[in-house]
Amino acid sequence: MGYPPGCPGCSVGQATDFSSFSPFNDAAHYHSYCQITNWGDQGQVKGDFWKEFGDAAGVFQIGEVDNGDPAYVGPYQNYLTATLNYPFYWTFKDVFGDKKSMKEITGRLSQEWVPIVYYGTEQAYNGGNDPDNRNSLWPNFNTGHDMFKFISSVAKFRNGLGSEFYESQQNEKWADDSFYAFTRGTNQEVLVATTNQGSGSTQQRTIPNLPYSDGQELTNVLDTSDKVTAHGGSLTVTITNGQPKVYTTKQLIAEDKGKVTSNDDKVNNYSGLMKLMTEGGKRLC
Repeated sequence: MGYPPGCPGCSVGQATDFSSFSPFNDAAHYHSYCQITNWGDQGQVKGDFWKEFGDAAGVFQIGEVDNGDPAYVGPYQNYLTATLNYPFYWTFKDVFGDKKSMKEITGRLSQEWVPIVYYGTEQAYNGGNDPDNRNSLWPNFNTGHDMFKFISSVAKFRNGLGSEFYESQQNEKWADDSFYAFTRGTNQEVLVATTNQGSGSTQQRTIPNLPYSDGQELTNVLDTSDKVTAHGGSLTVTITNGQPKVYTTKQLIAEDKGKVTSNDDKVNNYSGLMKLMTEGGKRLC
């Protein structure tokens, strides 16, 4: 329901006086007054409401169920089109730290979900409490910012692969306390490797059980001079200074100082993003 000026915190009589609202100035325009006594109790808005609302509106609904337990978040997909993947978010944040780091964003854009980049991330805004979480973006919008170019490179590559990538499963290939790697793509054409270690560190792993033939070369989307060669179904990947790697078997063409895209099945960046957003289905985002 709506609240007149001075509410919440006013009397019930004041809270249900809509005479100052125009044109919706009658109580019949709103549902009945309901005092929320526990903002931590998400059950006060029943799941059936979201199902009925979504069906009536005919819209794609993404629910922000901020809880780290998959058993708590999962059932919301019975009522919503999708939910934000907070169980993975909190785990990933605990392991990788800074939520605006390139390695975290690589994971966000590469894993099996509809990727979401929040306002200001492409300009590396720090956020914070009001007013720092509402800083104006457009006067400072810099397409030459390192974070903007980084996100653009990964997004263009992903969109260039289209459904071959974002409808594929994620295959975990390596996981330890400081290194994580997985593959995506119809034939696992993409290998993503990242670490929670930072500047001054070197992490090297030989990743087994990969589908690549002997001598097959993969190129790093983020640095096309970085190439690795498969031997015996394995690849040796070296990460320095915490920089993530996105390797692919696809032929790449360079764009604008290091930005790259796939030379296969290129799609318009905007239309590809819209298709990606609408074909997410009932996945965790």
